[in-house]
This record gives sequence, C-alpha cells and structure tokens, in this order.
Amino acid sequence: MIFFGYLSVKLIHTMKKIFLLLLLIVFVSSCKSKQNTAESQKIKETNCPENNTCSTKLLKESAMVIVQDGTNKPFYTIAEQEGTTVYHYTRSEKKDERYQDGGYSEEIIFELPSNFKDGEISGTALLKTNALFGVFCYCKGKAGYYKISEGKISKKGNTFTIEIPEIVEGQRIKKLEIKF
Repeated sequence: MIFFGYLSVKLIHTMKKIFLLLLLIVFVSSCKSKQNTAESQKIKETNCPENNTCSTKLLKESAMVIVQDGTNKPFYTIAEQEGTTVYHYTRSEKKDERYQDGGYSEEIIFELPSNFKDGEISGTALLKTNALFGVFCYCKGKAGYYKISEGKISKKGNTFTIEIPEIVEGQRIKKLEIKF
C-alpha cells in the first residue's frame, strides 16, 4: 500500500514538471512570435477593394517553415533566417457581425532572397518561394492553405505583381499588385 502511495506522489511530481516545461515552451514561443511581429513592417494597402480590409506585411530576415496538418494541407510558421524576406498579403471582406464565422478572407504569402532584384519567377522556380494561398471562411472543405505551384511573381522596383490560377472555387485574388 505504501508503495502505491509513493508511486502516485512520484507521478504527480512528474506531471508538475511536464506542465511547467510545456508552460515554458509556450512562453518562449509567444515571445519569439512577438519579436518577429515587432520586426515586421506593415505597409498601408491602397489597392484594396471597397468593403474589404487589406494588409501587407514585410518580414525581413525571416523564412517560412511549411509543414502538413492532420488533413494533409500545408500550413506555415515563421523562423529567423538571414538573407530571406517573407511577404504577406491579406484581404478580408467586411464580416457580418451577427455571426462569429460570418467573414471571408484570402491571403498570399511567399519568401524571396532579401537581395532579389527586379525580375519574374514562374515554373519550378515558383516552388522555391514557398508561396501559399490561404482562404478562411465558414466553407467546409475549402478553408486552409494551398501551395501555389502555378502562376508568377514579378518585381519591378518596390512593386510586386502576383498572378495565380483559380485554386479554390469562388477565389477572389487571382491577380494582385502590391507595393512594399
């Protein structure tokens, strides 16, 4: 009987250690993402369609880490990487405030070498940009991220033109011009 009491005390002590370790990991992760957000540069979007909210972010010295979720769809996290810049564009339609999930938004995110000069990327070179298209709505089977494997990204000065084919039904963004 004493042996089982000893085991339960040991188990509780081990569980406390695991909980504290998980709490520490969450804390460190949140500090890291705050740092990346602080280093990112938000750019005011002037080409935003009426009744939409648009934002453009530039994350210098950052790269995308792409993994697959449980449904085999890609998603990403941002990691520090010298010499690489992540470009992130989001367009959200004004949502119906009566419903928690009454909104619709799309985003395009990709990475390029920080010293990328004017030019065009398409074909297999496009895959190296880790470009993703995201759609977020109450739309079963449609929401989530998709790899952009066709289309092109062009840069001239500080202006990017992004052209992608229809990836999901009802997609709003197919051609986009943004200034960073």
